[in-house]
Amino acid sequence: MKVISDDIKKGEFKSVYLLYGEEEYLKKQYRDRLKNAIAGDDTMNYSYYDSDN
Repeated sequence: MKVISDDIKKGEFKSVYLLYGEEEYLKKQYRDRLKNAIAGDDTMNYSYYDSDN
């Protein structure tokens, strides 16, 4: 998760991030942080996939 925090600070993002682990709230927190940093309120270019999709 440190990599994600560093990428958000630098404003440099990877094409894909895989969020995994046992702590559901941490995965959701980092998902939301990434979404806000990358897309903001513009959801037209935002796609989210999880194991249920």
